Order: sequence, then C-alpha cells, then structure tokens
Amino acid sequence: RVSGPIVSGARGNGGLLEDDVMANDADIVDAIEQATSAKEVRAIVLRIDSPGGTYPAADAIADAVGRARAAGKPVIASMGDVAASGGYLAAVRADVIVAQPTTITASIGVFTVWPVASELLASLGVKVDRISIGTNAGMYSTFQPPTTAQRAIVARELDTVYREFTRQVGEARKLTGARLDAAARGRVFSGVDAKRAGLVDELGGLQLALSIAKAKAGIDETHRVEIHRFPDDRDRWQRIVDRLFRLAGVDASGPTIRAPREVREALAQMGIVARPGNVRLPPLPPLWR
Repeated sequence: RVSGPIVSGARGNGGLLEDDVMANDADIVDAIEQATSAKEVRAIVLRIDSPGGTYPAADAIADAVGRARAAGKPVIASMGDVAASGGYLAAVRADVIVAQPTTITASIGVFTVWPVASELLASLGVKVDRISIGTNAGMYSTFQPPTTAQRAIVARELDTVYREFTRQVGEARKLTGARLDAAARGRVFSGVDAKRAGLVDELGGLQLALSIAKAKAGIDETHRVEIHRFPDDRDRWQRIVDRLFRLAGVDASGPTIRAPREVREALAQMGIVARPGNVRLPPLPPLWR
C-alpha cells in the first residue's frame, strides 16, 4: 500500500500511527522487493491512495515496480480515492492501472515552495543577521527572498523534473506529442477522464485489480488464491510497539537493554521480550492477524 504523502528517507519519530498518514519510499520499495523475491507470489497488486510527494521518492517506487516486472512478476496498480502527481508516477510503470471512476489522478506536474518569513519577522521586531559565503549560499533560506538568478536556478530544476516525469509517462503509456501535453501540465482528472486520456486502463476497485492480477499470473478466475500483505501486518504492529517503548524509556538499540526496572517487569508480565536491536511482540492472536 502507498498511503499518504510519499516521502524519502527513514521514518521519523512521529505519532504511533505514523504509518497510516505517510508513505515512506524505502519501506514501499522494500515491500515490493520482498514480494518480487517471494517464490509463492505470482503477481503484485500495488494499492495507491496518495496525493503525491517528492519526485525522488515516487520515482524510487516506480523503479521498484519496473524491476518487479523485469523479474517476471506482473504488477497491477489499484488506485483508491486519490493517486495524483507522485501517486500517479508510482503507478505508471505497472502492467495495468485500475482506477475508480471518481479517483482523483494524473496531476502530472511539479512545483516547489520557498517560504520567506523576513517581513513577518520584521513586523514582530525580530532582526536576523546572516553571514554567508557564495552567491547562492542563501538558497531556500526563509530569511531572504530569492534573487532573480536564484529564481532562474529553481525554474531550471523544475523544468528538468517535469521533462523526466512526462518522459516516463509518455513511454509507459505510449503517449506522444499533443496527446501527452494534453494529459500533463498539472491537469487533474477523474478516473473516467483519465481513462479517456489514456492514463489508466480499467475502471473499478480493488477486486477488479485482484482479478486482473490472477489473469496476468495465469490463474483461473475460479481458483481461490491467498493474499499476502507486504509488509506483514505484524510488522506494522511491531513498529508501533517499538515507538511506544521508546517513549517509555526502553533503549534496545545497543548491545544491552536499558529500561527502567518497572518497565522491564511490566514487559515480562505481558510476555513482551526486549532484545538488542528491537522489542519483540508475543505471538499475535488470530483476531489481530
């Protein structure tokens, strides 16, 4: 699942349910690679519900989809309520893209933000002095607006990303010239309009995507299959527990476990074992699985 804004790098130390509100490219790429290497997996369904995010993060997911296909695993992208911008890029290299009729998708474009707080600070009586060396040392500084030259630099960066984004869409969807231009430039489509524009293949929900995955894998429609989730739901609970115990003062990152005595006793009573590197849950009851 690609749920929430797509970001790069390791997960932060946010709320316990951070996984539900943010899509980390490293975790999603790892999940796709696990599914690709699993012998029992015949096809992959990538469920996307994301408004977009950073281009490098979305591109990393698209690369993972391409590698899965190259390894012989069909990939079906299933779009939820929204799969736009980076959410669309994550799907574009799939064998088949399935969108709901009302899915908000496409938004093939790129922008950046340079917040400037100099006038706000001045109105509050705050004076900021900066010492810098180099013409562009203040790039993206919140204490000064961009110069004309810096605006030109940012514009060139955006043009480069936009060209690469549209190139990938054109190659994957076999769109060229005016048809590609009509689908890009940041335009936002419903699933119905995206199908007319050639950006998605089928209209339907997750069940249709699963049926297409079975067909692509050469499995008879009437044959019952088992769905594996990557990462396993238990991994998600494990991450939540790890965060919870970090807040409780349990340090399992080193060669020895450091935790308040009361916490260690409480863990033992619940059957939870803290080991170097992590905190391990007891076996989950069937309901949790």
